[in-house]
Amino acid sequence: MATLLDGHSYIHYTEGYPLSTVHPSSTTSYSARGQAFTVKTSEETYKLTQAKFYLKKVGSPTGHLRARLFAMTGTYGTTAKPTGSPLASSPLVDIASLGSSYSAIAFNFVSEYEVSKDQKYCIEVHVNDGSLGLNDRVDMAVAGGAEATHDGNKSGYRESAWLTSASLDCCFYVYGEYVEPPPPDQYT
Repeated sequence: MATLLDGHSYIHYTEGYPLSTVHPSSTTSYSARGQAFTVKTSEETYKLTQAKFYLKKVGSPTGHLRARLFAMTGTYGTTAKPTGSPLASSPLVDIASLGSSYSAIAFNFVSEYEVSKDQKYCIEVHVNDGSLGLNDRVDMAVAGGAEATHDGNKSGYRESAWLTSASLDCCFYVYGEYVEPPPPDQYT
């Protein structure tokens, strides 16, 4: 059974932020957005199973989205952003399946990557392929101002770099399945 590892509810939503080009973006348009989070559980180890972001399509974008888990660099809550190669990647989600109103879009992970209690990570969604622009895009629900109460921070990718915002949080959830520790060695 899946356990909520961390999240920031859609009830905090204040505005939408666009994904309007294929990742990695070398222009001023964003190709990825995500959130720094902490595994907030009572047990030690969980297998990452799912991430959900509140997304909608605007106009008629085409293509696919993918969620990825990264290690974190920077200061958690202010300048945290993804670093290195992805630790886990979801299968593709067809942009055509998104509605014109925000809904929780699930990205399921099959890599069985294990995350640890109290560890900090970055989870992001990027445009893997497709045809998008300012009028044909995907919007992500984000919390700003007094509603940005998650202890992590939002990041986004454009102009060939990850940018961060301490005053914004994505509306997201990350889930995992508990991993039983191995039995004690009975022969020692």
